[in-house]
Amino acid sequence: MFQNPFLQPLTPRGATNLDKDEEMLAEIVGPKDAKMYRDLVADELRKPRATRPDLKKLADAALASQPDLLAASAEKQAEQFLTTEIKLKFNKQAESLLATNLLETNERGETGVTGIDENFYELPTPEQITAYFTAPERKAFIEQKVGQGFTRLLITP
Repeated sequence: MFQNPFLQPLTPRGATNLDKDEEMLAEIVGPKDAKMYRDLVADELRKPRATRPDLKKLADAALASQPDLLAASAEKQAEQFLTTEIKLKFNKQAESLLATNLLETNERGETGVTGIDENFYELPTPEQITAYFTAPERKAFIEQKVGQGFTRLLITP
C-alpha cells in the first residue's frame, strides 16, 4: 500500500503508541475521527487473535474419511465423458456408413448390414456400446487396450 513519505507512519499492529497516532490523525481528519480510530485499534489490540483453521487440512481429512466418494465421483465423470464421446463418434460414423450405402434398413425399420450368411445384423446403439465398455468384468481389459493406444471407436460392417 502507498504511504505518504511526508507523514509519519502509523504505529504497526501490536504497538502501544496510540497517543501519538491519535494526535497525528486529529490534525489530518479531526479529533472525532481520530478518537474513533484510537478506540477501534485499542479494541483490536485487546482481543486475542483467533486462529484460523487450515482449510487444506480440513479438506484432506474430509476426503480421507470418504475415500469412496472421490473415486465414485471420478468414475461417474469418466462414464459421462465416455458416453458423450461414444455418441459423437458413433453418430459421425453411422452417418458416413449410411451415406456410402454400407448400412441398410430392413423391413422392421432397423439399421444394420446383411452378412454373407444372409442374416441381418442390427447396428448397436450408443447406449449398448457404452454398456459394453463400462461393464465391470471388462474394466481391466479396456484399461489395457487404452494403455496400448486403442482409443478410437470404429464401426466396421
